[in-house]
Amino acid sequence: MSGEAEVVSPAQQLGMLLADCRKKAGLNQAQAAEQMGIAASTISLHEGGERLPELFRLEDYLELYDVSADARVRAVGLLAAIQRARAVARGVAASYHVSRAEGAA
Repeated sequence: MSGEAEVVSPAQQLGMLLADCRKKAGLNQAQAAEQMGIAASTISLHEGGERLPELFRLEDYLELYDVSADARVRAVGLLAAIQRARAVARGVAASYHVSRAEGAA
């Protein structure tokens, strides 16, 4: 073992929280998907941190899994932080492209 801690992204943290809540609710991915009217693969992508759920979908998960207020606050906070970081990254990228275009003119 290298002794280095594995870095877990906020998206992965959110996914792990969703998976933990689902399991505590006694549901597998297929059961949760059926009750929510979505594909099990969507749940897998959300739980794996590969795709972010929309806020309404996150609320659907939390309601189905009957999670505590603390877990709700944590999940919504993680999603908001991820969305803010992505918005900042898009803004930085956009300003970079604008400044390069202005420099080329």
